[in-house]
Amino acid sequence: METELSTADALALRRLCEQYFYALDHNDAAAMIDCFAENCRYRVNMDPPVEMNGREEIESGFREPWNPRLFVGSNHTLSHHTLSVADGHVTGVAYAVAHLLLPSSGRKPIVVRGLRYDDEYVKEGGRWRMGIRIHNPLWQYEVAATDIGLGQSGSQV
Repeated sequence: METELSTADALALRRLCEQYFYALDHNDAAAMIDCFAENCRYRVNMDPPVEMNGREEIESGFREPWNPRLFVGSNHTLSHHTLSVADGHVTGVAYAVAHLLLPSSGRKPIVVRGLRYDDEYVKEGGRWRMGIRIHNPLWQYEVAATDIGLGQSGSQV
């Protein structure tokens, strides 16, 4: 039984985690759903916990908060990603920091949150996907955003 991943598989799994964060930060539900296996499970360990099973349920769950979005801007940064192979299963632990700009008519709050994801990966159609993803918030704090005069697009030309 295989106990190690190839370098190509390890890189593909890290890219999968990065695709997940990219999709979150760019409000791209289709790219988000593409990260998950057909018969996947996604759990958010918050109060109350949320669990979604299967791509259709996850798609519905991810599209809902974005219309309107719970946050108006975000940046998720993957800090490290550890993979393990045991008994034919590939699992991973990913730590990340999320910067979430919350909607507000006055002071614009930013929530900075430490996250841990416990994952189980499966290969479908020759491509790695998340079979199980468990989202675990670890800590958070809130600060006020500062207007730096960049306007709506986020860049000056």
